[in-house]
Amino acid sequence: MSDLDQREILELELTAARRNGSRALEELHRKMSREIRRAERRALAAERRLEESKARVEALRDRVRRAEGDLAALEGSRSLRLGRVLTALPRAFVRGR
Repeated sequence: MSDLDQREILELELTAARRNGSRALEELHRKMSREIRRAERRALAAERRLEESKARVEALRDRVRRAEGDLAALEGSRSLRLGRVLTALPRAFVRGR
């Protein structure tokens, strides 16, 4: 085998290796792009769930505020104070004995 033949063989092998390397790199880029898109979709879904949770928390806080207001109004009411007075009196006094 002459040096020329060997050189041609090496050049062909180099060309094939470059082509295979290029294909492998393209495949790697495709896989990475797919993974990035999946990660972005997961992140967007997580953000959406977070916003929904924040909205639920705010709605619950509003309910608590309303309930506290209702309780304050109830505690300030005359009938509740009268009920407390009646429950604080001895039973004999309430029955009229």
